[in-house]
Amino acid sequence: MPDFYVDDLDISPSAFVDACSKREIAELIEILIEDGYVDNQSILKTNGTYDDESYTKALVKLSESRRRLTNEEEEIIKKIADRL
Repeated sequence: MPDFYVDDLDISPSAFVDACSKREIAELIEILIEDGYVDNQSILKTNGTYDDESYTKALVKLSESRRRLTNEEEEIIKKIADRL
């Protein structure tokens, strides 16, 4: 996570996020979801069709279970994302 010093106590949320790496932002989002501050459904929007709903549910389930994935499974997901 970003480093802040005692003199920087008045830190805006945007300044904090701007100082985070992509990995740290993903970790922050995961923490906010786990602690109930953010609802997964509000992050992943659908247009209401069944296929989109089931796809969104699968993505939510993956994001909520990330820590239970094997290294192989995580690499497969990363390869798919990199390809896109």
